[in-house]
Amino acid sequence: MKIIKKDGRIQDLEVEKIKNSIWGASKDSNTIINESDLKILTNRVIKIVTEIRGRDGITSSYEVQAIIIESLYKDGFKRIANAYLRY
Repeated sequence: MKIIKKDGRIQDLEVEKIKNSIWGASKDSNTIINESDLKILTNRVIKIVTEIRGRDGITSSYEVQAIIIESLYKDGFKRIANAYLRY
């Protein structure tokens, strides 16, 4: 899976970057998120993107961000989602 970055570059979609961005937003919001929740959220984001774009598809950083925010809200991590919006 590839991702179009905000500056137009196309790169491989890195799961670790998704995980790190959620973790960073949790720190910014002073909300503790455990490793299990972080893994569940990250896996859900990848699953949704894959369902939308296919395994060999191309997504955008904007689409991934929207999916992350939606997943955070859905799982009750509203403070982290709000911090992620500012991220």
